[in-house]
Amino acid sequence: MEEHWNYGKPAVECGDSRKFVTLLDAGMVWVGIRAWHGVEGRWYNGNEPERAQVLAWQDMPPPAIKRWVRGNLT
Repeated sequence: MEEHWNYGKPAVECGDSRKFVTLLDAGMVWVGIRAWHGVEGRWYNGNEPERAQVLAWQDMPPPAIKRWVRGNLT
């Protein structure tokens, strides 16, 4: 399944509220993780409302199911 950026539409309210977001602030653009609060209709950075402009968002992939144990991928 290919992930893609969503522009100009609110985040999906079901599932994990944490999303990858592209942010813009003072001319700088970067990618971060923010939480969408559907009832309030805004993004949060920890417990604070996000001050940067969210340009786009996408769902995060599920956590990895394998791990390294003594040099072996299990």
